[in-house]
Amino acid sequence: MAQPKVNNLQLAGPLFDVARIVRVDKTPKVGSYTSIKTAIESITDATSSSQVAVMVGPGTYTEDPIILPTYVALSGWSVENAVTIVPTNPTNTVITAQSGSSLSKLTISGATGVGGIGLYYTPTLNGPATPLRVGDCQLFGNHTDFKILGNTNTTYVRGHNLYFASASATATRHLDISNPPGGGEMAILFTVTGITNISAFSPPITEAILVAGTNCRVFFDTLSMQTVGGVNCLGDALVIQDGAHVDVIGGAITGYNNNIVTRNVGVAPTLHVSSVLSQNSTIRDLSLEHPGTTGLFTGAADKSKTFVHA
Repeated sequence: MAQPKVNNLQLAGPLFDVARIVRVDKTPKVGSYTSIKTAIESITDATSSSQVAVMVGPGTYTEDPIILPTYVALSGWSVENAVTIVPTNPTNTVITAQSGSSLSKLTISGATGVGGIGLYYTPTLNGPATPLRVGDCQLFGNHTDFKILGNTNTTYVRGHNLYFASASATATRHLDISNPPGGGEMAILFTVTGITNISAFSPPITEAILVAGTNCRVFFDTLSMQTVGGVNCLGDALVIQDGAHVDVIGGAITGYNNNIVTRNVGVAPTLHVSSVLSQNSTIRDLSLEHPGTTGLFTGAADKSKTFVHA
């Protein structure tokens, strides 16, 4: 007899319905694993009609690089029972996700070495045209927290309630979203995104968010970015360049070197900003450096810290 599906409410974790649950616990239990990587590598039967959830008990798990397969959901039991995943080597990528996988209720940290990435995603070649889904996760203390790289496939990503923070002086970017020349369409949606940068770190973060490349479209529904530590972060907050299209609806960006920037790099980008407070920058609240920049800005910014390339 086929095992009945278990829905999202019953699991309180995965972002899609699943047919089977694999358990991971710090204290071994009958039928459970103590390693997230080992648990995931035991799964050979995940399909679109028989999806598998890996449910992780509270604790900190030190893991070799994890590859999250298509149709596998990796989730902590709940937001309150914290699950933290750190790499065995700080230069490693902690988790590489594939199309149609999902992550929720996790903290990903510790990839502080040069080139270290918390979460990496590029569409699975010849894989399903289904999105990567990430919800209720914290990513901090990584050289790059979340890197999304387009390829010839269409890139779909849906993120909800994500929090990023600098927790070391080695951080360069929180969100690095780019599409190479000839890349396919990138459709990326983030709802409720928070970023905090500690200004005392030296060197500072380069760009908290970088979006680059033609056919790359990113939509933020409520984006809040701030610095703490008594002085401004010398890095830039939101940087758009080389043909990328970014929409931001609601939120605030405050306390960076430059808060919102369209760089004069490659093809002109498009920026649509509505109901966003941009303030207290060191140099510019709004800097439209590419002369071909198109779009609109409705919100609040200091006129003396606004630059539009003629």
